[in-house]
Amino acid sequence: MSRRVLIELQFSGAIPYYILLSRHDEVVFEQHENFPKATFRNRCHLAGPDGLLRLTVPIMHGRSHRQLMKDTRIAYDHDWRKQHWKSLEAAYRRSPYFEYFEDELAEIYSRQPVFLIDLNLQIHEFVEHALGWSIPFTTSAEYEEHPNATDMRSTISPTQSPDVKLSELRYHQVFEERHGFIPNLSILDLLFNEGPSTGGLIRRLRDLPVQST
Repeated sequence: MSRRVLIELQFSGAIPYYILLSRHDEVVFEQHENFPKATFRNRCHLAGPDGLLRLTVPIMHGRSHRQLMKDTRIAYDHDWRKQHWKSLEAAYRRSPYFEYFEDELAEIYSRQPVFLIDLNLQIHEFVEHALGWSIPFTTSAEYEEHPNATDMRSTISPTQSPDVKLSELRYHQVFEERHGFIPNLSILDLLFNEGPSTGGLIRRLRDLPVQST
């Protein structure tokens, strides 16, 4: 496998997404693709008091619904940042490590970036720091049909269930006694529940297959 991967830039990426990234020495985030609907590019899944919690970053659409990822603007006609933060607090205030990461994540939520890709990069940098990673990453210079890298674009999405044997990744979730264990959530769920151990858990699983089923 190539040690360089080309992949979309997710918002608060899913745990399988970060397992996949950990298998490479260099990451190129695709920014010249047409922005697709209903993907983890502008949404994430968490475990909340009522079960699966879906958070979405609203985007602006121009006259044409086709727009490049790099040109996709965030909509601020309602205060989704406040809504997200209330949801995060309701879901994770009782978790062991929410307070550990709270200030840094709250600072990101206090900003108002124009473009989705900038928000996603800020959160990815936060996650990398939390994981103790230093995997170099860049953004794509153009759209390539046949890139000189492992092409993993759109491999992991809300409608595709990646087979990464996540039964081997079991950890305590805040509302597990109420709803059972919910797999394949955002990396934030793992960080808030496992804290500094998260990087080690990801490394333990990085050699397992990541395939859509």
